[in-house]
Amino acid sequence: MGQKKQYSVITTTGKTYITENYSEKNDKVVFTSVDGERTEISLSKLDKIVSSGKKEKHNYTKKHIMYSNKKGALMLEIISGKVSLYERTIMGMNGMGPMGVPSASTSIDYYVIKEGQQVAQYIKGGNLAYGSFQKNIREFFEDCKPLIEMVETKGF
Repeated sequence: MGQKKQYSVITTTGKTYITENYSEKNDKVVFTSVDGERTEISLSKLDKIVSSGKKEKHNYTKKHIMYSNKKGALMLEIISGKVSLYERTIMGMNGMGPMGVPSASTSIDYYVIKEGQQVAQYIKGGNLAYGSFQKNIREFFEDCKPLIEMVETKGF
């Protein structure tokens, strides 16, 4: 019998819960731990959720990342370091499709944050109002001239 996927839900105080499933509802993570304790944790009190399982795709980390001064979301950590990259998946309903069947859409946005910063910056995704990828890269990495040159000369 294979190893089940499990999640370690870790709070900002360091308390860790183990669960086999969780859901995000109204700025909270809701789950029942493997000990049977039903728990709700505010996203602002959540440090991270670490997923582990038998397959490589089951092993990832999600963190609560602020993307404005007042709003945050649970995002997939792609790269962690002095500059970290996060992926935010947004599910939406487009209304009714053919034959009265609801139509759903998914968009993926990417955010970056430098070590010590409190708010991540949108870098790329489906929201054109937030600027182009190249413009956002130039602004975010303005203190890294070699990267800016790559963006400008090689169409990075």
